Amino acid sequence: MTAIPDLPHIIAESSRGDYRLLTGLVRKNLGASGYAWGLRSSVWCSEEFPFEDRNAIAAQVSPAQGLGSLNLGTLPPEVCDAWQVPPAPAKENQPVVSSVPTLIMAGEFDPDTPPAWGQQLVGSLSRAYFIELRGRSHVAGYYRCGQQVAAEFVRDPEKAPALDCVLSARGVEFAAQTRLE
Repeated sequence: MTAIPDLPHIIAESSRGDYRLLTGLVRKNLGASGYAWGLRSSVWCSEEFPFEDRNAIAAQVSPAQGLGSLNLGTLPPEVCDAWQVPPAPAKENQPVVSSVPTLIMAGEFDPDTPPAWGQQLVGSLSRAYFIELRGRSHVAGYYRCGQQVAAEFVRDPEKAPALDCVLSARGVEFAAQTRLE
């Protein structure tokens, strides 16, 4: 999230052949992580992979897609072939249908669970409130406004949460005006 305001400048510099800023951004995000890869592989290979198209996955992670090989949203089919977890029943891939009050929040720039996914949920959750937080990324509920909305929803899930902080959010203010020459 902290790099979002600088993206126009990073893109402009890269388009001119100066990759220093982009290289720094990529390096800052590489390396060991605290990510639980075994858990991720078990969930993906059991609950998602059986319902995916191998060719579509291959296209998404193809080096021909530029940074496509950095897509951590999917795992290559070979990982699931080797992981050997049983597939979830087909029922697990069906949308949940419920009338329980539900709060769905998404950050405008969330690369992991994009707002469109949250909007899809509204169709099968008859009492869902979908809220998109401008200028935010993953785990929108961690931001002050998201916490306010969530707290209000928990206090009274029968009532739509007030959107004062959501509507007053300015979104991203990009750090620099850029002009491609």
